[in-house]
Amino acid sequence: MIYYINDNGYSECIAVKTPPARRERGELDIAAVKILPQVEINDMRFKDSTRRPAESILFRFQETHEREVRRLLQGELVFAWTANSPVFPSVGRIVVPLFERPTGKHKYVLIVNESSSQAGRFGQEAFGKPGDSGAIACIDDKDGNGVHVISMFMGKYEGQDTTHFLTLPLQQGLKQINRELGSHMILC
Repeated sequence: MIYYINDNGYSECIAVKTPPARRERGELDIAAVKILPQVEINDMRFKDSTRRPAESILFRFQETHEREVRRLLQGELVFAWTANSPVFPSVGRIVVPLFERPTGKHKYVLIVNESSSQAGRFGQEAFGKPGDSGAIACIDDKDGNGVHVISMFMGKYEGQDTTHFLTLPLQQGLKQINRELGSHMILC
């Protein structure tokens, strides 16, 4: 179950985990939920870095050559609207667009906190605070055509000199959910 803490401090159940159609679960830590009927969501679109609703553009890792993924994402500023960032988005920078963990078969995106003056245009919330798990890292489209949806925050990955944040390419997560549920879900 997913709970929302309202302004009065009371918790309300707003969604329940969708049971998979297949018995086996995938390796990725992602699940679909069903929003309860009494919950009203006015606008399910992603928000750009200025908090305006925008069309989502799923970044296509699997259809894009690895060299091109690295060219497009290396060093890019990303933002995420999280429970910890209600006024300004959390801001990070992609440092490894295709990271392979020694124990896994999937590739991830590594992000670090961004403290440069460029991040100031977003505000100044740190990326990867406790409770941010599940937040979606995005990039504003340079032509103003929406928001590129990149990855989902999973947790810390301690590097030699700095803390990195491990994020799951959302395309991989959606593929696993669709396989588990026997459905075809897409982003709004």
